[in-house]
Amino acid sequence: MLQLHYQPGTMLDMMAVREIEGNTLCLRTEKAREREYKAVLETQPVNFSLMSEAEQEVVLEGFRVFLARLSFPLMIHIRIEPYELSSYLADLDTARGQVASAPAVDEVTEDHIRFVHNLASIRVLLQRKFYLIVAADRLKAKGKNRSEIADLSKSELERRCADLLQDLERMGLHGRRLNRLELVHYYQSCLHAKAAKAFPLTSQQLEATDLPVRSTQNNAARGLTINKNSTVALQSPTADYPNAINVSELLAPGLLDIKPKYVRVHHDDMDEYLRCYAVVDYPSRVSPGWLDRLVQIDEPSIEMVMHIQPLEAGTYTARLSHKLTGYRATRMLEERRGRDHDPYIHEALKQVETLREKLVAQDEQVFGVSLYLLVRASSRLQLNERSERLLSVLKSLELRAIALSLEHHRGWLCTLPDGRDILKRKKILDTSSLLTAFPFASTSLSMEHGILEGVMPNGSLVIVDPLSDELQNGHAIKFAKSGAGKSYHEKVYLSRCLQRGYKVIVFDPEDEYRRMCEKFGGTNIRLSPGSLQINPFILPTAEKQGRNLLEEKYQSLHVLFDLLLAEKGERTSGTLSQREKAYLNVCMSQLYQQCGITADPATHTRKPPTMRDFYQLLRQQTCGPDTFGLADRLQRHVSSFPDESIGLSQHQFVVFNLRDLDVELRPVGLFLATDAVWTEVRSEQHPVPRILSVDEAWVLLQFDEGGRFLSSLARRARKYNLCLRVTTQNVQDFVRNEHGMTIIQQSEIKYAMKQDHTTIEAVSEALQLSQGTRKFLLCCAKGEGLYFAKGLSVPMKVVASPIEHSLALSGPQVYL
Repeated sequence: MLQLHYQPGTMLDMMAVREIEGNTLCLRTEKAREREYKAVLETQPVNFSLMSEAEQEVVLEGFRVFLARLSFPLMIHIRIEPYELSSYLADLDTARGQVASAPAVDEVTEDHIRFVHNLASIRVLLQRKFYLIVAADRLKAKGKNRSEIADLSKSELERRCADLLQDLERMGLHGRRLNRLELVHYYQSCLHAKAAKAFPLTSQQLEATDLPVRSTQNNAARGLTINKNSTVALQSPTADYPNAINVSELLAPGLLDIKPKYVRVHHDDMDEYLRCYAVVDYPSRVSPGWLDRLVQIDEPSIEMVMHIQPLEAGTYTARLSHKLTGYRATRMLEERRGRDHDPYIHEALKQVETLREKLVAQDEQVFGVSLYLLVRASSRLQLNERSERLLSVLKSLELRAIALSLEHHRGWLCTLPDGRDILKRKKILDTSSLLTAFPFASTSLSMEHGILEGVMPNGSLVIVDPLSDELQNGHAIKFAKSGAGKSYHEKVYLSRCLQRGYKVIVFDPEDEYRRMCEKFGGTNIRLSPGSLQINPFILPTAEKQGRNLLEEKYQSLHVLFDLLLAEKGERTSGTLSQREKAYLNVCMSQLYQQCGITADPATHTRKPPTMRDFYQLLRQQTCGPDTFGLADRLQRHVSSFPDESIGLSQHQFVVFNLRDLDVELRPVGLFLATDAVWTEVRSEQHPVPRILSVDEAWVLLQFDEGGRFLSSLARRARKYNLCLRVTTQNVQDFVRNEHGMTIIQQSEIKYAMKQDHTTIEAVSEALQLSQGTRKFLLCCAKGEGLYFAKGLSVPMKVVASPIEHSLALSGPQVYL
């Protein structure tokens, strides 16, 4: 008769964790004086399915190196969890009402919050997390105390974690080691996910396990005075004090109710039902990345745990030799009886011979692999429904899994961060077989904090924080053909930036942002041939020491004069000659000196010169004769420049309207606006987060100096909390331009929307697309595309709330 594999005891008897020291788990062993030490790494996955075959081969080769260097047991833990919207919504609530100049922010934010809640109600939003549990070798306590063993084990863990992170980098994966509080929250959620979200342990609670309770009052109560000379003798107590409460007691659930078909974990008046499966058979033939189909299951609260144990090849080779003997004996028996060869025996013989040769030549290794699946639910009914859907996916993958009847609690223990394979339901796999599983594949791309970019086909949200340390920078570049929805996406995104309290600056070439600007109470700065609105001679006033800001201003003014004064044509370079620039440099220096402005930053707060002042200086030929006719060329533009610029710092939303500028002056307007923003951000002691959106940046890149200025801004903007967003439909010209390629390389975020046959080659060259992704971009609908960030690429669709949608519409029908 089958019986439960369980002996009565406390929860602490079942749990292995005893302490969490720094970033290390300390586990009990069968010997009281010994401990086992483990670390946990969290890694970001890659979108394996969207990679080209060449890219997949590179990743798999990196995984092969990862396995070849593995000399200790490793546990890989994949968790599919409901996406936690609380942080995202809390960020919106925090930012709401902080922007005095935008009365519509509250209204739009409320509409956006309702929209996000509606998305969550239509479909379960999921996120997938990947962990590696790394073990240190167990050291014998003989001749060493526990402190020495702990130090040696922790040093070994440091080395192993560093090696694994390096191996993950080879696969294009970015990982990190969990710290103490993260370890506690991770372990707590593995014990009881529901209770961990509702009542997470705090750092103050953890401190109480290490230190005595301290009073918050400065004055402590005085104790009684003891006469040390008293003749009364006090006997020292001989009994030991009871052990203090440790981390394991804070983590332990209150009750574990073990049933034949499930386990009920009770903690903090909440129940969680668990069921565990062990995968015992795999298909004979699989394609690379086959496990990704299981990871992408559209079902929350499912966990996959893979225990990988490197094995000695010699022992397994002997087993293969024994199999070969059996196969050959069977074939000889069939020959004697005059029967045809069994094709299955023939194929098995060939495969075993090949594998044995590779093992002997050390081209392959063997691993003991256990794969467990854990299902969590809030009720027995929900547990049964989720289990049925999981079994359906397993059947489609030709994976055979068995429910661990009477042993679900032991299966649960196999999935804890203890990293212990108690059940040992192992399958022996060689390197090439294990390679095809590649467990670090996923199509999820989301951060806990950030701005909603769009929704993936499986319903997952794409939320990215442009200022996150997970990104090298927050710059973004967008490629799209005309009519693909690039302006719609940009307006929706910028609307959400305003909701989060970002300052937003837009270069609007077609007057598309007027309604949005009016709605948010922004400032619409209209640049026209007779009114360029910006004084280009203004200097930053708060830049840190170490840079010659005056010299940098000379360089930016040279770009402006190239755009204004240089001859343009097929046979000209579009720039002024070196002699002309040298003369202008002398004139600029003289002009600033007349205003009392020098290289000393303290003088930069003085009233700057204007274009009219500069024109008069050229006319008077104070710095020598103007043999180049620069004053004559400048004369027609002087009246367009103001004496005072419009300040940007006091406005939350600024739109530079460039529609009225003709082809000749549009590059000038773009440059003036960009330079004004750059000057403004460097004038702040503590730069606030800003988004600068440049539509059709190719207009500026056509001119060498303009392209150099824009690419320089992309390189330096991050430290000023400035995120550059560039949009273009002239992909070919952008990619072939030196400065355009610099901007692409400097942009951590890329979004390729619908393309056609005239643009797909250039986009493929810029983003290294596979054949599958090329076809996707050619066939995707309006508002869809491929989103690249954090080394991942995911298909994404732009979605908007009703108010965001109305603000993002463009075209004549909007005003009807």
